[in-house]
Amino acid sequence: MEKKSIPLLTLAVALCIPLVSEASLYQVDYPPSTVPGELAVGVSYRLWLPDTVGKIRGVIVHQHGCGEGACRSGATAADDLHWQALAKKWDCALLGPSYQQNEKDNCKLWYDPRNGSDKTFLKALQDFATQSKHPELAEVPWCLWGHSGGGYWASIMQTLHPERIVAIWFRSGTAFGAWEKEELPKPIIPKEAYGIPMALNPGMKENGDKRFHGAWEGTLNMFKAYRTAGAPALFAPDPNTSHECGDSRYLAIPFFDVCLSQRLPAKNAKDQKLRPVDFRKAFFSPLLGDTFVKQAPEGECVNWLPNEAFANAWSEYVKTGAVSDTTPPPRPYGLLVTQTPEGRALTWQAEADFESGLAGFIIERDGSEIARLPHATPTSKGRPLFQVMSYGDTPETKQGPVPQMWFIDTTEGLSNPVYRVKALNSVGRVSEGAMESRAGAKRFLCTDYAAGKVCIVSADGEVEWQTLAKSPQDCWQLPNGNILFCHVGGAVEMTRDHQITWEYKAPQDVECHACQPLANGMVLVVEGGTKRIVEVDRNGHITKEVPLPTSVTNAHNQFRGTRKLPSGNYLVACKGEGKVIEVTGEGRTVREILVNGDPHEALPLPNGNILITCGDGHNVVEVGLDGKTVWELKENDLPGLPLRLMAGAHRLPNGNTVFCVYLGHGHLGEQPQFMEVTPDKKVVWQFDDHTHFRTINQIQVLDLPSDPARPSIR
Repeated sequence: MEKKSIPLLTLAVALCIPLVSEASLYQVDYPPSTVPGELAVGVSYRLWLPDTVGKIRGVIVHQHGCGEGACRSGATAADDLHWQALAKKWDCALLGPSYQQNEKDNCKLWYDPRNGSDKTFLKALQDFATQSKHPELAEVPWCLWGHSGGGYWASIMQTLHPERIVAIWFRSGTAFGAWEKEELPKPIIPKEAYGIPMALNPGMKENGDKRFHGAWEGTLNMFKAYRTAGAPALFAPDPNTSHECGDSRYLAIPFFDVCLSQRLPAKNAKDQKLRPVDFRKAFFSPLLGDTFVKQAPEGECVNWLPNEAFANAWSEYVKTGAVSDTTPPPRPYGLLVTQTPEGRALTWQAEADFESGLAGFIIERDGSEIARLPHATPTSKGRPLFQVMSYGDTPETKQGPVPQMWFIDTTEGLSNPVYRVKALNSVGRVSEGAMESRAGAKRFLCTDYAAGKVCIVSADGEVEWQTLAKSPQDCWQLPNGNILFCHVGGAVEMTRDHQITWEYKAPQDVECHACQPLANGMVLVVEGGTKRIVEVDRNGHITKEVPLPTSVTNAHNQFRGTRKLPSGNYLVACKGEGKVIEVTGEGRTVREILVNGDPHEALPLPNGNILITCGDGHNVVEVGLDGKTVWELKENDLPGLPLRLMAGAHRLPNGNTVFCVYLGHGHLGEQPQFMEVTPDKKVVWQFDDHTHFRTINQIQVLDLPSDPARPSIR
């Protein structure tokens, strides 16, 4: 079967689709085939991948229903910000098929996978694996969401590939009734299929409806049959709807979330088979009830609910048709303000609230609200969202599947106004504000420890260059333009075209968390495990070795930031001992500074002071030559920006300091990854791009006219 692959940029231009982020969307198209057993209708598959993912763990398939309009609506499923939030959380891809069915075509041509759509789906995954350079896409398991005819497709797929399916959400459709009535060939149901978690979600108004009563009866009868066989299945009728999807996503996404948590194997497990659901965590409810208990009544066909949190959400949904949310959405990021002939143009980015999606934005100027987006409540099936939803739970296309996030302030006579943009979720809760970053933004080099990459980023927030590295911790731009960085297994110097010009490989089981280019051409590397500093020449040979005293046996917790001083001594952050030491070239300690926390950076300053970031101590101190604190940044000194694990830092020539806030240890996506702070503790620049970065832990601001705080030793 012939295939057409569309590169991302070409795809965006051809369809006029504003993409959320580059290199994350892929599409393959297959024409109809006349070969028996192959798909007789054309189909396009669109795939979204999280930018920060290392290895894909699964594919979430959002399958549309029957009819020409439903097929068209499937083209935007992969662009849905809310479903992307689920995919990103679990390192999954989001896949939206769009069958090219004419109104007169029989839907059975594709909704029965045995007519060729199964083979084409598997081929698409293989082609995406090649196109995206994620070979695991061809092997990972799936979550299947299906509406109407999409539910038919999913119900037959579970008989063909039960070992590949994490869970299934049937929205108003299943082929169970059709095969029981022999309207379709009845599949052989393997015993493994009865281990798949299933949610059957018809609209209550389908019950008795002349057109849609089959959807109600089919899902109800499938639920009864599968629960009788011991399958983990639940029935969740929507009290507000007929065949349209309504607000079902607010229960479907939590359902897949808990099923992924219970069924996906650990990332590094040798056995990558899906795990069975954990019935010990389950709760149970009468078939058409709305209450639940821990122990299932014997001899009754009752709902299986995977855990207590989901049981509460299910109970609310079957009563009200929605699920409440008490948490605010993520703050927007990447806010830029540009002067145009029409006025000040604001652009930004945002991710959807995991629990309740993205409904819109509040624009503030100098602390006062000046606008809300969208300007009018959009027509939407269910709660109004920024991406207006279709009948089939996909973004409408009138403004593009992802409406552009921008606003123009035409007010004249303003003097350097400060703008903020706040996000609204679908229950009206408001995020913290993203502050204008252009005024103080700068080009920088950074390491992202959790995402495993080293990047150069422009002042406008665009990633200019990046390379992958395992747990990178320190980085430098050299005078020749090359990038020097250390990673867990050593250090590398690399050109902008990714050619390695120098490399040092540390011994096995050693961790390298700091490096420094030296004036004589050598490179300093500190090693946890061997407990030493090494100076390495251009041939990768160790020319000097300095033993480091430590009582910590765990290599990961021994050392962080390490720098050679003009005196020839070395300044070392001893992470696990809560101190910074100065040692001679023979390894003799001549100075010791105790700190509150686990120091990650010990930055020698031009005035002789030392700036120390104190890791999970949630603070920063600057100490003088006498060891006394001369300046301190405490955990809650910056309103709205509590200090987390304080990692890398860069003191700028103007006296300000850029501090990296490592957001691991439970704070991913919650706040900016770094901020520039004045000596009087005012934030003049912050960076919070949670689409491209997870945990920025070291930074070098670039293009500074004079930077005595971060030179090589001269």
